[in-house]
Amino acid sequence: MTALTISHLTHRYGKTLALNDLSLTLPRGLTVGLIGPDGVGKSTLLALIAGVRRIQSGELHVLGGDMRKPADRQALSHRIAYMPQGLGRNLYPTLSVYENIDFHARLFGLPARERRARIARLLEATGLAPFPDRATGKLSGGMKQRCAIAQAFAIDPPILLMDEPFGALDAVTRAKLQDLVLELWESGEKSRKKTVFFVTHDVDEAILLADHIIVLGQRPSRIIYELRIPEEKRAKRETQFVDPEIISMRNELIRQINQDVEQHIGE
Repeated sequence: MTALTISHLTHRYGKTLALNDLSLTLPRGLTVGLIGPDGVGKSTLLALIAGVRRIQSGELHVLGGDMRKPADRQALSHRIAYMPQGLGRNLYPTLSVYENIDFHARLFGLPARERRARIARLLEATGLAPFPDRATGKLSGGMKQRCAIAQAFAIDPPILLMDEPFGALDAVTRAKLQDLVLELWESGEKSRKKTVFFVTHDVDEAILLADHIIVLGQRPSRIIYELRIPEEKRAKRETQFVDPEIISMRNELIRQINQDVEQHIGE
């Protein structure tokens, strides 16, 4: 079944063209990495899928719902979890770790017993079990992201949108959270596997986490390259930089990005 259908999607900020005539169809169950230079509309695309920005031109259907229609956006709001860019932007700094996750789950209508059980599992999985009562405003950057990840997974959404979830973290914390997210993504049953879209500037991160990579080019923003990675060829951290096929994928992604950047130097 289709998770996402985009047809001739265009979006502007004033005179600036953020997305230009974008068309794309993706089945459910994929983990999609969006990469490309700054300003090519990656965050805009996620915001449009999340329904937090209005469609200006073109069509966008998520899980069969028409995101141009307010009623469909409202109906889908409980089926999409959205982590915007920035450490813990979805968190309330005066609420505790537990309260933040619980409040989010309440908004999505989870029954009390299910909330408690799911939050307990996620606190354990994210390493936050010792800190349920700590205000999130007093957490480190890495712990804030752990809480934001737990918050997103608490509602068990069929669509998960993550805008540079590891971008502002040190290398060690980034690697730990990448492994955590992989574990959470893959812990569900195949029939209930989430459709995940995440934005990154890191080609290696995209190869590690995604099974479908989309490269957006600049001026005008458009899809310039797509890479589907079969499950048996998915990168593993321990072999990512020695496997010849993974190295070849990496080199081609970098070549596509650099070629697009070079075409626009001096514009």
